Amino acid sequence: LGYFIGLRELGGARRILETGQLSRDALNALLAEQDQARQEGRTPPPLETLIDRKGLLSRDILRRLLDRKTGVPSELATKIEQARSDPARKRGKFLLLEELGRGGMGTVHRAWQTDLGRIVALKVLILADEPDLVERFLREARLASRLRHSNIVAVYEFGESDGRAFFSMDLVEGTSCNQAVVPRPPVRRTLETTRTVARALQYAHAQGVLHRDIKPQNILIAKDGTPFLTDFGLARDVN
Repeated sequence: LGYFIGLRELGGARRILETGQLSRDALNALLAEQDQARQEGRTPPPLETLIDRKGLLSRDILRRLLDRKTGVPSELATKIEQARSDPARKRGKFLLLEELGRGGMGTVHRAWQTDLGRIVALKVLILADEPDLVERFLREARLASRLRHSNIVAVYEFGESDGRAFFSMDLVEGTSCNQAVVPRPPVRRTLETTRTVARALQYAHAQGVLHRDIKPQNILIAKDGTPFLTDFGLARDVN
């Protein structure tokens, strides 16, 4: 499959070959076209775009081949390949797909983890040349990674790429609490959210972690209404 690594991981290129929709020679010709673009310093078009542009497969068949089994929409596959071809959007084994938020210490991105084939949230430190900020960033990752609670955003791992520290987290699809209060939610739902967050805080305190920055912006509300406590940037270890 030549240089086309992304769709091989997603299973799309293999299914194209297995189903006989395209010959190996035809697929390799498309991959060679991508490689030629890279050598010329251009962003190579995604394989899906090349197949569609040349009319080699109908869009309906192509989407079914890319979406089947993996559960990854073809639109996401396109974003992944675009990020893969841009060195500035690579952080170790993670590909930055889009920025979700920005704070005083770092930016949070929707990202693709290439080795496990999953979407995560990736927090990237903005200033890499300030030791105090790096230590604070690392402390946040360490403290949050100790917590395993159904209403605390899980932190997976810490890493560094090109001098930029980052750590990956579970991606909560939804909005922050300060955005969720417009229009004002029912009183019962507000009380339930408060109780749930308080229990998450109680759990964190039992693990020796003080959050110290509870505010609506640091409480995420998933699409199903479930609240999640996040951002342990000011947290302290009481031990």
